[in-house]
Amino acid sequence: MTGTKSYKLVVRVTIEAQTPLCIGSGEKSILTDSEVMRDVNGLPYIPGTTLAGVLRKELSEEKAEYYFGTQRNGCEHGSALIFSEARMIGKDGTILDGLHQICWNDEFYSYYQMLPVRQHARISHRGVTEKAGKYDEEVVMKGTRFMFEIEQIICDDDLSLVQFLMERMIGKQFRIGGGANRGFGSIKMIDCSYRLYCLTNKDDLEAYLCHSSDLSVPFDGKKLSLTPSQTEEHARVYELELEADDFFLFGAGMGDADADEIPVTECVVAWDDKGKPCIKSKQTLIPASSVKGAILHRTLYHYNKKKQIFADDKNENELQTMSAENVVRNELFGNSLNDVNTQVIKGRAIFNDIIAETVKTKAFNHVKIDRLTGGTVDGALFTETVSCGMGRTFSTEIIVTQQVDAEVIEAFEHAMTDLCKGMLPLGGATNRGYGVFKGTLKCNGEIIYPTK
Repeated sequence: MTGTKSYKLVVRVTIEAQTPLCIGSGEKSILTDSEVMRDVNGLPYIPGTTLAGVLRKELSEEKAEYYFGTQRNGCEHGSALIFSEARMIGKDGTILDGLHQICWNDEFYSYYQMLPVRQHARISHRGVTEKAGKYDEEVVMKGTRFMFEIEQIICDDDLSLVQFLMERMIGKQFRIGGGANRGFGSIKMIDCSYRLYCLTNKDDLEAYLCHSSDLSVPFDGKKLSLTPSQTEEHARVYELELEADDFFLFGAGMGDADADEIPVTECVVAWDDKGKPCIKSKQTLIPASSVKGAILHRTLYHYNKKKQIFADDKNENELQTMSAENVVRNELFGNSLNDVNTQVIKGRAIFNDIIAETVKTKAFNHVKIDRLTGGTVDGALFTETVSCGMGRTFSTEIIVTQQVDAEVIEAFEHAMTDLCKGMLPLGGATNRGYGVFKGTLKCNGEIIYPTK
């Protein structure tokens, strides 16, 4: 086109994990059923294909094919965007691109040799655990930072595409990796800088040819002006602020030298003003999957109550009951492929992990009771350590990304209101009084509970 100039746009982006990341490698080991991707140094990284994939879906199908390439007959062409891998930022603030000698005995890097492992149980279409369905997966710690680059050839310094994609990246709904609906993959952008090279200018062309692909090389770029993208028109952002009544227990699935059952904790990375990281160990963890499971079952209860479907009538109306459960799952929580469902449906509700400062713990002694005699069982004394959360407030967001059936949303909000009233306990051993929370609920900034 006459009068236009061609530019090479290079954008360098630094991101930080707001929640743990699950970037699966498809491999398993003796320690976990699913390992994260690791680079040549043995450190976690995010492949360029992962970045390209999550950003591609932010565009319409037509634009995605135009900018990211297509293989359709008659119009095959490559991508206009080039993504690098996202490399981890190390303890001294430098980007660990290329070969490095990692000291695994170092206080910081030792935590990346043995990353946190999350325990899960496969859930059937009836909402209960399946036999032999226990599995676990490795995750990258909250607070870990990565850096990557994007390149694009543009005309007349048009930054609109990259600017749009970066604004989508800093939106509330954006997630990277697996388990997005189970609390993983939320990020925040630390820095986004760009530089334009005019390919018809000799000096710029030479500067671009000298531009190193090594992300650890300093980058002299301008800040890219970004405005966080608004949530979709029909999206709902729920804000939950919960205060623990007393004790709660989200079990680690194992014990220690002092107790047979201990609360699950996790390490996070904290950064100071100088860009130096440190590890905070044994932070209190309330997994998103635990909150999601409790709210799912209470939502089903309220939806069945609305539809006048009761347990006493289940034998006569089993198909009706299963149909009601599928409506709730298909509309809000997602459905997996099994004998009942013919397709996988992604959930529309995104939950976030709650990771907070360490709370105090207390040990309780128990003894197993014989169900026949009502007496104690010899040699069955056991101890459990629980979290003492009195006076502590825990905040989280739940995002419903699309428009959902009004009756399902009503049941969903009733379930969260029950949680805020202390009528829906969370975690384990709730029959012993643990896991009672009370709090407030907002939707898109408006208070739902407590009502005025």
